[in-house]
Amino acid sequence: MRRLVLVLTLAAVAVFGARAALAQVGGKTYTGTHDAGRGGKAEFQVSADGKRVVAYSFPAVDGDTCSFVAKGDEGVWDGAAIGADGRFIYTFYDRIELSGRFDGRTATGTIRLRRVASSGASACDTGAVAWSVATPGEDAPPLPGATPTPEPSDPGSGSGGSSPNPGGGSTPKRRTILASVAVHRDARKISGRLNASERTCRSKRKLTLKRGSKVLARTTSRTDGTFAFSRSAKTRNQRVRVTVASVTRSKTLTCGASTSALIRG
Repeated sequence: MRRLVLVLTLAAVAVFGARAALAQVGGKTYTGTHDAGRGGKAEFQVSADGKRVVAYSFPAVDGDTCSFVAKGDEGVWDGAAIGADGRFIYTFYDRIELSGRFDGRTATGTIRLRRVASSGASACDTGAVAWSVATPGEDAPPLPGATPTPEPSDPGSGSGGSSPNPGGGSTPKRRTILASVAVHRDARKISGRLNASERTCRSKRKLTLKRGSKVLARTTSRTDGTFAFSRSAKTRNQRVRVTVASVTRSKTLTCGASTSALIRG
């Protein structure tokens, strides 16, 4: 599938927030990652007084049929006010949804970017993409479903330093990787992309096209999470959705379930 790169440099394409007074660090740049793109970089800049976000950048965010470059430059974009509780939400028509929360020197949230179909260009949707950032010298919180940093092992009490685990070592923690499904249609097919922070939870997942509770078709996602269903008499002019069930990949890893928004098939 040929992928397009869409650059978003609108003056109203970013927002950010901070907790209460002094929670965010004024004049600092927060950098980190997101879970849909090559390298997955994310960056936000806070004003000197800590009351606004004055710039942001997402160099590469993969959608189902294209890739977005989204940014707002200081002095071009008006910036976004910081909420008292650290939460924020910004929408630009149905093209941009950005939300999250500051927690001192770190912040987490999601971004969703859409392009509507037009002459010569298909629709494109990233689905909800998680991001996580921090100021220099701080570790950004793990993305939803990311591997947690192991805690130091407890040497136990007494001279023997025994462990409560008779097999030695710590018991591996079970993880669930969150997923989201972005979907759109064109003249011949209903296609989309399954987003997840780990490749194993994007690749070879079983997806179902449904009208209500009725199953219309099934398919399997490609290695990059993309998928497609053929349009037919069963889907045309019907409100349908795509679902993916949870699946266990190993003793410690489960890939979560998800359901797309309704779309007219």
